[in-house]
Amino acid sequence: MTTILQTISKNFYIYANDPFICLLGADDLKTMLKHKRLQVTCEDEVIRAIYIWVMDPARTQEEISMVVANICWNYVSLPCLFDFVQNCPIIRQNGDFQTAFKKEILLRSQFKFDESWFKRLSEPRFCYMHIHNHLNSTQHWRS
Repeated sequence: MTTILQTISKNFYIYANDPFICLLGADDLKTMLKHKRLQVTCEDEVIRAIYIWVMDPARTQEEISMVVANICWNYVSLPCLFDFVQNCPIIRQNGDFQTAFKKEILLRSQFKFDESWFKRLSEPRFCYMHIHNHLNSTQHWRS
């Protein structure tokens, strides 16, 4: 299973839109999202994969909470975030998602272009620091 998870991590952009992602258990998806070398171009890819993953009617709220905790919310685009909320009722019902969503909306509503605001952001994924044209990259803020 380790080899499969490493392959998916390195090629996440391929599997993010593939119904194959539903075959992963919550522990496996959580492990993959926590993987230091998860290769995504933006956090929206993670949201799209989770959207497909939660469509499995066997998903429990506990499993969803395990996965939701591993999303880098500060790097999800607002259109993607609102689309996720609007089109995914099982996510809207999740208490951990509701908490993360409220926290993220509050943080973004307090935006100020100064160093103190940027310090409140979570650490970006490792791969963001190596994509120089990435809109979500915070490499220049954390130099």
